[in-house]
Amino acid sequence: MNDNEEKKKPFKDFIRKIKSVKNIEIIVCIILIAIILLLYGIVREAKKKQAESGNAGATIVETVSDEERLAAVLSKIQGAGKVEVYIGYDGNFETVYAFDKTTNTTTRTDDSGGANLTTTVTEEKSTAVFDENKKPLIEKTVAPKITGVIVVAEGAKDVAVRLNILKAVATALNVNEKIIEIFIMN
Repeated sequence: MNDNEEKKKPFKDFIRKIKSVKNIEIIVCIILIAIILLLYGIVREAKKKQAESGNAGATIVETVSDEERLAAVLSKIQGAGKVEVYIGYDGNFETVYAFDKTTNTTTRTDDSGGANLTTTVTEEKSTAVFDENKKPLIEKTVAPKITGVIVVAEGAKDVAVRLNILKAVATALNVNEKIIEIFIMN
């Protein structure tokens, strides 16, 4: 027996012991769901703290309301039951502010009738002011790319319900079905 096989032996024994446990698939699924819910809680708490500090503002409200609205719609699918949704984003919402533009154009011609034409354009941008609190005017808010969607539903045991949820999420968020995961709720 060489060194490589000796190193693999404890690992193989461990795998063999795990495979001998009854209902290991169910246990693994429960652990995965617990991890997902734990991560969901951590992310939600971080979003809550960020909103309290005033940095997130309406961004957090938009994200949570999107998740809640989608969960409300999905729960109305026949057989879906109670539904919870988490949407993962790549980055944060980007705010594009409106600007006041000032353009000055100067045209010069020479004394002989205009043979030389010189045009100077100066453009100056300044942030548009909205109110007496000096809050800038927002032109638009750009949502970040959705990187993944997790749906936990009571009725996800049924394949037809899973398929309907998958199609509904892909349509509502305009995302590829490959980034959507659906799990059975306990």
